[in-house]
Amino acid sequence: MQGVDRRVAGLWLGLLAFFVYGSWAPLAMQAQAPAEAWARFLALPAPWQGDASRTDLAANFLLTVPLAFGAAYLLGTLASRAWRWGLTTLLWPAMLLLSVGVEYGQVFFPPRTPSWTAVAMP
Repeated sequence: MQGVDRRVAGLWLGLLAFFVYGSWAPLAMQAQAPAEAWARFLALPAPWQGDASRTDLAANFLLTVPLAFGAAYLLGTLASRAWRWGLTTLLWPAMLLLSVGVEYGQVFFPPRTPSWTAVAMP
């Protein structure tokens, strides 16, 4: 293994940017106190209580699965076995934090509707 493939890493970063932009578009940010936004985010209905559409579930699946597999591939190209195992164990929590962060960010963009289903689904 020679190291990370820069082309794949670039494509992955592009997909990550598309994921974040697509989740927050249109970018009409409305300023709020972070504590208030976090309280609103935590007050969202749980995934089993909400009325998630199949289209929303499919879109979230199609956006997040390539991100996770791409990250796993990039981690698999690292030269050191110890680094591969260490970073791969952090992949799931990292993807979870990314998903929570993007959904929390939707609180600041009023036309967007954050959902715990989008976090719990992937």
